[in-house]
Formats: sequence, C-alpha cells, structure tokens
Amino acid sequence: MTHKHYLLYFLLLLIPAACSKDADENPPTEEVTSSAEVSTNPADPLLLRVTRKDKTVVQYFGEKSATGVALNCNTISVQKADALFPTLIEIDKTGRPVVIHSPDGSFVKMDWLSNEEVRILAVTPKGEVQVSIPVNLKQIGKRGTSTGLTAEKRTGELTVAVNPVDAGSGVVQGAQAADLKVKVMRCGQPFNSGYVNLLMSSNDGKYTGHKYGTSLANGVSTFRIENPNDNIKLSDVCGGIETVLGGLCNFVNPFTKDLAGQVLVCTQISLAIDFAVFGPTGESIPLFAGCESIFGALTIYCETLGGSADILAPSLLENLCKLAKKAESTPQSFTFKPMVYVQGEPVFEGEKTASFPVSGPFPEITVMLPNKPKIENFATVPADPSPKESYTASAQIYCGKAGTKAIIMVVGTDGYTKTNTVTLPDGMSKVTIAVPGGAGGVQDRLTVEVVNVAKMYASIVF
Repeated sequence: MTHKHYLLYFLLLLIPAACSKDADENPPTEEVTSSAEVSTNPADPLLLRVTRKDKTVVQYFGEKSATGVALNCNTISVQKADALFPTLIEIDKTGRPVVIHSPDGSFVKMDWLSNEEVRILAVTPKGEVQVSIPVNLKQIGKRGTSTGLTAEKRTGELTVAVNPVDAGSGVVQGAQAADLKVKVMRCGQPFNSGYVNLLMSSNDGKYTGHKYGTSLANGVSTFRIENPNDNIKLSDVCGGIETVLGGLCNFVNPFTKDLAGQVLVCTQISLAIDFAVFGPTGESIPLFAGCESIFGALTIYCETLGGSADILAPSLLENLCKLAKKAESTPQSFTFKPMVYVQGEPVFEGEKTASFPVSGPFPEITVMLPNKPKIENFATVPADPSPKESYTASAQIYCGKAGTKAIIMVVGTDGYTKTNTVTLPDGMSKVTIAVPGGAGGVQDRLTVEVVNVAKMYASIVF
C-alpha cells in the first residue's frame, strides 16, 4: 500500500456526525446521552457535564455571575472511556474553537481570519513538525492546491536574529492572595507555553472538578478558589446555559457535518507535513491518526448537545431543565493536582497536594518538566501571508547551551533557497527569521535545527 493510499485509508475511517443545536436539521440515529448534570455553584466553572452512552464524558466550562448564571463557555473537555486524559478545546468569545490540545501531544490552533476563513496550525505528537494551512469554510479543501512550481523565483536575503529570552522571575502581577498558583519550570527557567488543567478532588473521592487558570508571566497560572454556593436552583441557571451553549456549533459545522470536508482538511494537513519534511517519511501518520481524535472531539461536543433518541423530541440543550440534574454539592476542602498540556509532548502530571480548605491559604505548586532541549512556538507574522508579502517566522528554543549552533533553512517551491547558521546563548532564546514573500500558491518549507539536539519543520502557503 502506498503512502498516499495509507493516508486515505485512515481518513476514510473518520466518522461523520451532525453538529447543530437544531436536532431536526440533522436528526441523530441513536440516543447519545446517558446522564446530564448542571453545576449551579458560581465558584465552579463547570456549566454542564454529560456522560454519553459510550461512557464518553463531555464537560463544558465557563465564567458565571455571582448568582450562578453562565456568562460564556471558554473550555470544553472530551474524555473517552479508554482515555487517561481529556482532549481540551479552548473557545473564543464568539463561540469558535481556537485551540485543541490532544493528550498525545498533537496540537491544533485555529486562527480565524473571518467567520469563513481560518488558518489551521497543526503540530505532530512528537512536536517535530508544524504546518500551517489556509482553509476557506465555504470552499473547504480547495485553497492552496497550487504548488507554485512555475512561479518566478523571488530574490532577497534571509535575515536571522537570535536573542536571549528572560522567562521572568519575581512577583507575579495580577494574582490575588486567595488564588492558587501553579508554576511550570523547564531547565531551571519558567516555562510559559504550557496549558494547565487543575484537578480538584474531595477527600472521599466522590467529587472531582476541574479549573482552567489564567496564564500570567514567569510560568505561573493562577486559579481562583472560592467558597461554594450550592443553594441556587437548577431552574435559575438553565436558560443561561442554553443561551451560551446554543451557538457553539455554528462555526464547526464544515468540519463535522461533512465527511468530505474532514477528509480534505486532514489530507491537506498530512500532505503539508510530508512537504515540510521533504517527502513522505511517515511523519504525517501520527498526526493523521490523531485527526480523527481532534476533529472527532468537535463532533462529539456538538452531537452531545443535539442528541436525542426521538427525532421529534427536543434536543438535550433545548430541554436541559427537564433532562439534567443538579451536580454533586461542592465540598469545603480539596486536594489539587495540576496536569500540564505541552505541544508535541504527552500530558505531564504534577504531584497531588494535601487537602486544603477553600478559604486557603494555598501553597504554590511547582511542576518540573523534563530538562530536554525543545523548539516551540514556531509562528509566522502575518499568520496568513498574502502573495508577495514578506513575513517573519520565530521560534523559541528551550534548554540551550551557550555556543550551540542552530541552522535555519527556507526552501520555496519557486526555487528560493537560503540557509543561515547562528550561535545560541545559554538558556532560552528566540530565533527570528525574515523571509521575502513568494507568489500566490508558492509553499515555503522552514527548518530550525539545533545541531545534534532538536529539529522542527514548518510550512506555509502564500
């Protein structure tokens, strides 16, 4: 079986699903919901927890008013029965998914240029390859098919700059005395690229909750721990949850309703990965296999809201007050355990703390990541360069040793090729590359390699 056929075989395993708050528009064929719980506690960010028939647990989190009414939904977690950790989806203020963290290290960022155009940045599980592709949701999968092989070769030099980065130290601004703080470190320096999920458990193990903190500086995320209020009635908060969650699926329909759309997007990502590493090497297979998980998470959280056994019956979301029950009362004391999601690496678990009352005070929890060199945050500015538009690409290098050489290379399908070698400082540094723009359809391969240590590939399409 050829490499392309292998990719296609796995893509065809993707499961199409309906993603609409209107159950009649795409009626489900089976009941998906086993139980639904609503948290009325203003101190608990959980809005709705749904356990599906297949034991998958979907949780919707957001901010609440002092009376427990949902103000927004900013995070969704999807955890299948056989998974140790959930897939996390960050949601922006308009209800669009912006970041998907897979527990295997796969990472997808969706940079919305408009409600119809999005640039998808994907990182493979090992973190070695990062690709960026433009997608038009009205013409999904069609953009970027030209390779620019016949384009006129551009001119211009490749400019590279290397600067040490101060990861920060001292007092964290923005934190309050009652906040619990989690500090993430790598190679003796604060690590600011992790996404921290705080697991909160009661002493008897009957209650398990999650907090998603505010990332500040110096590798610190803060979590507001407040006194619980479980005296609010379920009927007082249902309407707010229905309003907040009602529009979540509007922007992801093209990824979840149409199997062909999923196939085209996943194929684009896979081919872009192979392009970035100069041909089919198998690098795309891990992320490609994760494509089902990544887009499947979007499908699940939408399908769950619209699922109903009877196609004529209201969906879960439309009948929330009748179908859901009030979540377990929040305890007055917790143990805490941080879980750190890092691009291209498995989830890191911190140590579980002793039990603390919600009134505090709380210890600062420190999570020490493995001391290994890493290239991360490979990004371009602008994120979606237009034809002939110059761009800069930057990457952060962790755990560098003074005097180590880094090789930066850009290869375009228009024949443009430039290579530069720089010397890294000790600790964390930032490499910035200025690249002249190419013609429409031209693809650039970018490589940053810390010699004999780490290498990262990326690709963009003009």
